[in-house]
Amino acid sequence: LMENAGLCHYLALPNKFFQFISARLPVIVPKYPEMQNIVDRYDIGAAVAPSDLDAIAGAILKITGAPELYSKLRSNCEKAAQDFNWDVEKRNFLEAVGKLVQ
Repeated sequence: LMENAGLCHYLALPNKFFQFISARLPVIVPKYPEMQNIVDRYDIGAAVAPSDLDAIAGAILKITGAPELYSKLRSNCEKAAQDFNWDVEKRNFLEAVGKLVQ
């Protein structure tokens, strides 16, 4: 898990985060607001304190030790992947650029 080395890390949404979602893999992320918001909104994994090794281990065991939960989280990743993909982001990007050039 990414350690909080400043505001840049604390507010980050790393590409790897979205790659896991696209691969339909449940995620375990640090309890930083942007990542935790997506994890909570879509119910796609767990957010833990990056320095709490017991919480990290517990999240891994909880997700991998319960086939029903793992399946549910993967299904929820499918829904999140529908919102976080280039086709959707391209429209948002072009709309934002269009407003700037008008």
